[in-house]
Amino acid sequence: MQRRQFLYAGVGLLASTLAACGGGDDDLLARRNVLQLSATERQDFVDTLHAMKRQASAYEPETNAYDYFVELHGEAFSSHYNAHMGAAFLPWHREMLRRFERELQRVSGDAEMTLPYWNWQQAGAWQTIFTDDFLGGNGDPNDKFIVKSGMFREGLWAMGAKFDETPDEFSDTDGDGFPDIDTTPLSRRGLTRRFSFAGQDADSLAIVDPFMAEQPLSRLLAHPDYDAAPYMESMSSAQERVENFDAWNAQSMRKYVERVLHNPVHAMIGGQMGTATSPNDPVFFLHHANVDRLWSLWQKAHGDQGYPSSAQDGMTGRSAPLDLFSGRVPVESTFDLAAHSGVQYAES
Repeated sequence: MQRRQFLYAGVGLLASTLAACGGGDDDLLARRNVLQLSATERQDFVDTLHAMKRQASAYEPETNAYDYFVELHGEAFSSHYNAHMGAAFLPWHREMLRRFERELQRVSGDAEMTLPYWNWQQAGAWQTIFTDDFLGGNGDPNDKFIVKSGMFREGLWAMGAKFDETPDEFSDTDGDGFPDIDTTPLSRRGLTRRFSFAGQDADSLAIVDPFMAEQPLSRLLAHPDYDAAPYMESMSSAQERVENFDAWNAQSMRKYVERVLHNPVHAMIGGQMGTATSPNDPVFFLHHANVDRLWSLWQKAHGDQGYPSSAQDGMTGRSAPLDLFSGRVPVESTFDLAAHSGVQYAES
């Protein structure tokens, strides 16, 4: 996939337009907890995701509006891009969410549609998501863990051309830095999920609750610095990453969020969520909206304290461009959520 011709430039002017008009929080759209969506809103969200599969992308007309993001995320794992295992992890995904949300609005015709977030630190929240009337449940253990329930089951939700069959990108389910999931190749027949924890398959995502109970919000907010060297651990060896797992997480809010909170949720869901093409599973976007929300909460307490300068790290520093996005997008352009994305998070 080559760098995209960004055909949606006008939407990027939203924040500057609001600022020019003196807009405040009342002008911002709200990303809400998925638990707060009405039955109609849940159905509209599902319908829009399916419609995105049928409409050309505003960013890359040769693919559809949904699979563009699958391809984009898949490419972000093909080399030492700054989307993962580096300081730009949170800015990169904030830009991805902004563009995905604009496509939700365009395809739905609803300029106020926003991404819901899944607060996995809220006990039992998973029960509202993995249901037959929303995102479906676990995969069938007797048939390659292919999802057979819900609105994204086999036959209703096709995998795109970009397909990673090996769930080894997110393989640590218990946040200790060591892989513990089965990496049996996945089927292209449909979306797969394999709920598991510490090497053991699970019937439900109740496994999330006790894990997150040990990772309260206060632990995240106690980190005083966004990041600390090394700023791109993707350039470090696997042995270095394991040996320094605890020390690096203690020094860096971003490493803690990415490695202790974000990665295990991908791995616990498994299947496509454990691969480079994890956006093949729509729960990816609810998951990352919550990751972005946590960054926003941390920013309210600490601003951009500890974010590296470009002199400290040329690939992820403040003025470095976010890789793979057409039109130069400097890292620091994402720091102000309201100005960048035109949204705020509704806490509930």
